[in-house]
Amino acid sequence: SHPLLFRIKSKEKSILLLGTIHLGYDVEKQLHPGAWKLFAQSKTFAMETNLEQMQTNLLEKAALAKDKPNLRRQLGEKIWHKLSTQLGGEDVAKQFRKVKPWFMATILMEKMMSAIAVSAPMDMVLLQRAKQQKMAIDYLETPQLQLSVIEKALTLGELRDMIINYKDYDQNLAHMLQAYIH
Repeated sequence: SHPLLFRIKSKEKSILLLGTIHLGYDVEKQLHPGAWKLFAQSKTFAMETNLEQMQTNLLEKAALAKDKPNLRRQLGEKIWHKLSTQLGGEDVAKQFRKVKPWFMATILMEKMMSAIAVSAPMDMVLLQRAKQQKMAIDYLETPQLQLSVIEKALTLGELRDMIINYKDYDQNLAHMLQAYIH
């Protein structure tokens, strides 16, 4: 009922910052009407990165170099088996043998969050609304910068930890969503 909405004012401009969460929050239904009113009065919408452009070369960037051992070998059989179970079986998991750890970590996070997803991702709903209102659209980061940050942050060690502690990560995401909503 109380969005993470901040206003930054100067003599010339007023900027609104809305803290978003990607999934689990139905922005159309749950965002406070006052926030929608302020949104409608805006001339420009800025978001993290151009997600549509990011999708264009995502799989190319996610692919392991041919000289690198596949993800199954990097993780080891025991952890690979846990991952296979979490994904729904070996047939699903084998699709991901030739991807970088960061990509697999994002797949696991999406799987965790899909259980709590109630609508399209919040940032995409806001972007579509901005386009409908013919706002100017700006992006704070390039897709390349965002992918490089993700690749550095979601390492093989992070992926292993996520697989081993899957239930804890899943519960933490659910707690984070509840904290955001309240």
